Amino acid sequence: MGSEDATTCHIVVLRNTAQRILLLNNRNELHLFGGFLDDRGFSSGLTVSILEALQKQDEPIHLCSACVTGFNNVVESGQHKPIISGIGVSIQDGEIYPATFENKGPDEIIQHARVFVGDERMVEVYNSSNKELQIEPYDSKNKLPAKYLEFYCNADDKVILQNLSTSPHCEPPYFASTTRATFLHILTHPQPLITVFPEGKPRVYQLSDSEKNWTRTS
Repeated sequence: MGSEDATTCHIVVLRNTAQRILLLNNRNELHLFGGFLDDRGFSSGLTVSILEALQKQDEPIHLCSACVTGFNNVVESGQHKPIISGIGVSIQDGEIYPATFENKGPDEIIQHARVFVGDERMVEVYNSSNKELQIEPYDSKNKLPAKYLEFYCNADDKVILQNLSTSPHCEPPYFASTTRATFLHILTHPQPLITVFPEGKPRVYQLSDSEKNWTRTS
């Protein structure tokens, strides 16, 4: 499992090394990736905020990797960019490596919509033990005005990048089209708790044994 498309955003991997049966070698290992030397300092501010939040935790946390901001920066054609923007994590042994993902998971647009409407709850999205992915319900009512959504549904790529990205020159080629599709979905479903999440229940999907296909189970 893993994450990608982190420009000024950061990927935080917090892994407990305890063996499931005997609870030996139990410690919390932290790995941070993302950010670069962006002109507006979004990356450095986020790096500091994450480290400050983790420092306040009661349990000891061991920082094992920190490929962030200045340590994750490269200059190409006169512009600063992140070296690593995606990582994968081996569930079996905890190995971490640079990665990109062809499979974005089921209902990618609905996953993005939940983020765009400002749902900041920390939830479990994917459970590797049973290969189950869950999209929690969200309510977009009074979150994003229809005129705002309509504007970006019809905006060109440059406008979307300049106004909705903290690092326009670093975004993947599908950023604008995915954002446009997400806003269209939110506009089309003003009452997602009725039309997207019947009875307010989460959408649950099961990954096939071949790890290529998803089946919605509820």
